[in-house]
Amino acid sequence: MRICLLSPESCRGGAGGIATYTDNLARALVEGDENNEVTVVLPGKGGRYRQKGISYREIPLPPRLHIPMGNRYFGNTLAAIPFILACRREVNELIDAGLDVVESPEWMAGGLLLALEGRVPVITRLHTHLRLVRRLNGLPIDLDARFFSFLERSLILHSSLVLSNSSALAWECARDLDLPHGIIEVLPLGIDTKVFFPREAQPKKPVILYLGRLERRKGVDVLAEAFALIAEQFPSSTLVLAGTSTQTATGQRDFKEELLETHAELVRKGRMVFLGGVPYGDIPELCAGCDILAAPSPFEAFGMVYLEAMASGKPVVGCNSGGAPEVVVPGKTGILVKPREPGEMAEALAFLLSNDRLRAEMGRQAREHVLQHFESGRIAQRTLAFYLRARENWRLRKREAYVEAA
Repeated sequence: MRICLLSPESCRGGAGGIATYTDNLARALVEGDENNEVTVVLPGKGGRYRQKGISYREIPLPPRLHIPMGNRYFGNTLAAIPFILACRREVNELIDAGLDVVESPEWMAGGLLLALEGRVPVITRLHTHLRLVRRLNGLPIDLDARFFSFLERSLILHSSLVLSNSSALAWECARDLDLPHGIIEVLPLGIDTKVFFPREAQPKKPVILYLGRLERRKGVDVLAEAFALIAEQFPSSTLVLAGTSTQTATGQRDFKEELLETHAELVRKGRMVFLGGVPYGDIPELCAGCDILAAPSPFEAFGMVYLEAMASGKPVVGCNSGGAPEVVVPGKTGILVKPREPGEMAEALAFLLSNDRLRAEMGRQAREHVLQHFESGRIAQRTLAFYLRARENWRLRKREAYVEAA
């Protein structure tokens, strides 16, 4: 099958969540069947190259449209429009060469014009829509968000198939964008268990790891407060925060700066460490080297970080909301607590730090759970089955339209 995956993020260096997903899926599809031809279309300088059997096409995006005060008030929409146009131009070349399906994230709506034109079946994969992002960050749904959401909704409604990473995200998206629940199907993400795996433990001080952007919607402030509550009880423990900062602190200040001010003493003693953004290639070692993965986000659409830690044989402390309960098995592969409750998170962290044997057993069960339910090869095969069904449905609709026109 000839497949095109659209990514609004570069798959090089410290890739974002969508880029990481796209790259992982592309590899799994190619490794699972040598007859699959996968092309990834992504922003870049216009280069075309192949890596590990995957073709990459970079699309140079023009500068944002300049409308008086537009970039300030319509930044997301003005960023999406050039991407949508560039994706159409690039993918139409692939369609002329016999492309079978296109997968597009709802974010940036790259497949919108392709879905409207109907020359190829478009599968939309939900990651996290803008209305949800803004709500979780406590930001208003302004005019820009409404326009951007219109693009996301239009893409979804004109797609041959819509897939969500979790039931929780499907429900949120259907509510926020006023969609029929029945049009969204659930297919979890997968992880390469040959990349993320347990390493031989070395004697060291306990490490609690956080992976992700430093922003309010991720609950990093709650995790920092929770760690501060148990820091004296576990004087050799360290909280490691790996991720770039954002302007989502009070008054749109830098989030890292707010944490540095609030927990200055822990930072000074080296108990709270900021790594900044890390390349994706470094994450497997980080996961294998920690003792606990803390994911304090009040809502994760799915949470690849759960899988990355669990595949590495580490227990997870997360929140019992969003997609987390669909990935983490409470009491077996980790502990889930009430969102934005530093006291509960502190208790969960302390419980695991106090019990080395339990931590190891949870890690073992976490690895087994991932192998059974989220291994990338298995998920790729299920994805391919959805592609085949979408293409068959698309063909039937084309045939029906032809008959009606005749």
